[in-house]
Amino acid sequence: MAKQLVRQVLVKSLASYFERRHRRERMRALQARKQDLADANLGENAGKTRGNLTVTDIAGLFGLHTRGRRFTK
Repeated sequence: MAKQLVRQVLVKSLASYFERRHRRERMRALQARKQDLADANLGENAGKTRGNLTVTDIAGLFGLHTRGRRFTK
């Protein structure tokens, strides 16, 4: 009984750890994408690259689909 409980706790702990890690990785990727978009459109070369930001890019920055609905998991 005790071993089974320990296994259940261990499995839940590992699942929680990997879920948090995956969320952090997705957040870092999103932050890098936002930074790249901002640099391309607001950086020193903004005049040369103006017009690269699409409606989809802007909606994605705010976590929205192009029709205004929020992304879901």
